[in-house]
Amino acid sequence: MRPVSRILPKENRRRLNKLDVFRKEIMAYFTTSADEGFEEREETVKAQQARLQINRALDEIHKIISAAGVSTVIGYAPPPITGGLAGNIDVLLNVFNIQRYGISPNTILDQIDRAIGIYENNKRAATLRWSERH
Repeated sequence: MRPVSRILPKENRRRLNKLDVFRKEIMAYFTTSADEGFEEREETVKAQQARLQINRALDEIHKIISAAGVSTVIGYAPPPITGGLAGNIDVLLNVFNIQRYGISPNTILDQIDRAIGIYENNKRAATLRWSERH
């Protein structure tokens, strides 16, 4: 996937739209499912539908966010009292497992919002790149 600095307006709009739809699905999932501690979330029918859409879009969204230069990987260290392995976690690719690590869904929303901001700020540059070609 081309980096944000090399795309034209049509692709920029497409990616912005994909990110916007994906963000809404993430919000729908986490607002219609219940946190059950460190276990699986209790999912309503609406949450299950959102989960399906999230899974279908996840790989492309990951590429779109990466093409904007936004990392979806964070360092994780478990609380000392519980112990466990420390390491890096790609929170986007593990969207349905983050609560096991005590990671807030806001972490994913922050990454999506950063990517949206980058693509929004790229609109003018994408238009200039298009103008140079035509």
